[in-house]
Formats: sequence, structure tokens, C-alpha cells
Amino acid sequence: MRGEESILNAGVKLYQYLMKQDYVDEKQIYVMGYSYGTGIAAYVASKCPCQKLVLVAPYRNSADMYNRYTPIYYGPMTLWLTENFKTEDYAKNISAETLLITSDGDQTLSKKFAYDLQEVFQKAQVKEYKEVTHDSYFKQSKILVEIQNFFK
Repeated sequence: MRGEESILNAGVKLYQYLMKQDYVDEKQIYVMGYSYGTGIAAYVASKCPCQKLVLVAPYRNSADMYNRYTPIYYGPMTLWLTENFKTEDYAKNISAETLLITSDGDQTLSKKFAYDLQEVFQKAQVKEYKEVTHDSYFKQSKILVEIQNFFK
């Protein structure tokens, strides 16, 4: 099994484990991912029922992340990626209400990716913040409040 498949399967297994817990309300399942984890979260949401999905600093596919540092992963070169999470493909099978959070200050993952993904999801909205860096999304109280309100 490739690393990619193993990671995606682990996400689904975690979901299945949590669904067996007595304290889990099956009508209030929310999935969330940040950066690298947005592809995995989108995969889980495409395979398992959930009501809402939040992706913070999302990408269309793993090449978006790698090309920031080594811009060679285009076309057939993406075959060299050992883990290529294809958020744009998973999104097509997600019916959950989705919130995509991005920033013009994120120098790691372009805000363009969130807007591109919005076009693929069935029900998605983009919330763009000003001057939030990639490593500071969760240090911003306004973003935490936005996520909390979305989950209500």
C-alpha cells in the first residue's frame, strides 16, 4: 500500500472509530483539516457522512504544496509524488456545507487554491483574511470565532 493510501485509510478508520463512541452525535459530525491535512479531511468527508467541513489553508492537490518550493510538479511530473492528495477530486463527492479559510498573507498556499476549490464543491464558501501567515491561522481569534460560528 502506498503512503498516500495508508494515510487516507487511517483518516477513514479514525472516523469509523469515533462513530462507535457513545458520546458521538451522528447528526453533528464535523470534519476539519489544516494545510497538509486538508486533503485528508476532504477525502474523509467524501467517503464518510458529515454535516460540515472546514479546510484551513487548502490546496487543490499535493503539487500545489510542493511547487511552492520546487516548481517542477506539473503534468506527468506529478507521478513522482509519493503522496498526492487530490482535494479537487474528493470535493466532487462532498455534499456537506464547506468553509474554506485562506489569507492573502499565506506565503505557503496561495489564496487562489481556495477560490479554485470553491468552484468544485457543491456547497462551499471562502472566507479570506488579510495578512494572516500560514503558521498563524489558529493564533487569530477572529478565525477561531468564524469556525465556531460555522459549526453552530
